[in-house]
Amino acid sequence: MRAFDVLPNGTLALATSRIFSHNLGERPGIPDGMKVDIEGNVYVGGSGGVWIIDPSGKHLGTIDTGAPLHTNMCFGGGDWKTLFFTSWDRLWSVKINVPGIPVPTPKP
Repeated sequence: MRAFDVLPNGTLALATSRIFSHNLGERPGIPDGMKVDIEGNVYVGGSGGVWIIDPSGKHLGTIDTGAPLHTNMCFGGGDWKTLFFTSWDRLWSVKINVPGIPVPTPKP
């Protein structure tokens, strides 16, 4: 996964491109789907499950499901501490300790 700085106008500063994390391990799976919690930790499908990566790019751990590919994910529940994630044929949910960033609610 690559990271970029974001300019004040919301566009990417392409010259700041850098490796954020290597999500390829010995087990099947490639990076796909991504969400961020309120502490800046990144949740992304990767080798062997859903990887949790801290803001510096350090791999904190993996939610192991046995599925080779996770296609997307989102936070939910009343406290935003349930991570829902999918593969091609399944839907999982797991309680986590840090809430995800809530989806913005449109203002009337």
